[in-house]
Amino acid sequence: MVFRRRYEWLQLLGLLLLVAVVIESVDGWLSRRDFMPGVPGERSSPSDLAPSDLPDVVITGFEFLHTSPEPASRPIWSLTAGAAELLERQRAAELRDLRATFTPEGEQSDVVLSGERGRIDLQRMNFEVIGVTQPLSLQLADQYRLTTSRLVWENAAGSLATDQPVRLTGKGLTMTGTGLRWSLPDGTVSILHQVETVIVPL
Repeated sequence: MVFRRRYEWLQLLGLLLLVAVVIESVDGWLSRRDFMPGVPGERSSPSDLAPSDLPDVVITGFEFLHTSPEPASRPIWSLTAGAAELLERQRAAELRDLRATFTPEGEQSDVVLSGERGRIDLQRMNFEVIGVTQPLSLQLADQYRLTTSRLVWENAAGSLATDQPVRLTGKGLTMTGTGLRWSLPDGTVSILHQVETVIVPL
């Protein structure tokens, strides 16, 4: 009788050890789950994210065209991205590898903005573009190119703006400074602070 009880006790102990090993293995597997792309140190497990941060739909080859009111209905700007994560509750989309093309009125050339990451407010039509591993680029008319780390499009004002350091180059001219505002209606560029200009003879 004592032998049988000891045997049953050993069986129970073995079962508990087996359960502990399984739990440890599962925990180790979870700790090796893939991390979220581009967000160091964060797991891709849904339990680590707030419900409002989870995309409702992921789209590859995202395209968005914003036009002027009818009857003219001409293109004002267009936005394309390699991938877009739509957040329905926030009425927004997270964008990767994006390109924004602005079309001024008249005979002015298109202005092209390209960057690695961005976010668009689908209600107000404002969007932000960020350079992650390299500066984003704004290709202006007349071969001028502007680089910075962040630009914000204000749709109601029709302008791009930043408070970050900027660099403008083209036609033998280099300008650096902090802060910038570019207006779509008149095509003017204003560097706001600490402006330095270097002119190189062509």
